[in-house]
Amino acid sequence: MSKTSVSNKFDLSADLKLNYTNNNLEEFSKWFLMYAEYEHQINGAALATGERPTFEPTQDIINTINDKHATVFLRKAAEMKYKQMMDEEALFLKNEYSLCADIDRHLSIASRNHMLLNAEFRKAKLERHAVNMWTTIVKSHTTTSNALMNKIKARNLIECCKQNGRHIEAYCIEYLEKIEEAKLLGDKSDEEELALKFLLHLDPTYSEKVQKLVNDDGLPKTVANAQLKAIA
Repeated sequence: MSKTSVSNKFDLSADLKLNYTNNNLEEFSKWFLMYAEYEHQINGAALATGERPTFEPTQDIINTINDKHATVFLRKAAEMKYKQMMDEEALFLKNEYSLCADIDRHLSIASRNHMLLNAEFRKAKLERHAVNMWTTIVKSHTTTSNALMNKIKARNLIECCKQNGRHIEAYCIEYLEKIEEAKLLGDKSDEEELALKFLLHLDPTYSEKVQKLVNDDGLPKTVANAQLKAIA
């Protein structure tokens, strides 16, 4: 997806910084979560869910590998799946370095100085754990205002709604449901923003279609339009 094809409101190259003095957490977190997912893919997407993805092989895979009575084909398939998961985990951990550096780079001097006083943040930074870095940053910059907490909850409802291998129509239905739940919490995201998030949360198999949609047809203005174009 071309960055220049996105309107200024969603300009992923805007390079915003979190400012502790003039707290801009709401604006910054909305922008950075989209930026992180775009630039760092699975590592960036984990920030919105608050959890790293799991790469632990299932017990079935382990049992098949150790089963002397299993066919050669089944054992080889299980070994390949195990290796794939280990390779994916290694790549994820390797990519954490660049994401952690990116998070740190988007802190203003005031925010960075504030976070360096936070033991949890220092530990997460040392361990190169981007999710924990992000969680402590949000927590330390969040006021106790119920209204702000509701906005964050509403935003997370939508940020955490992804296709995740499901049929696209099932994803469309849940995404619309999350929008309605978010509205009840006071979310006022406009249609163009929600349409962009819908496209960004499609599975990687749709990446070429999404890129063509944005580059050739322009960013959909509504969620309904984005869904129709994705399903077509």
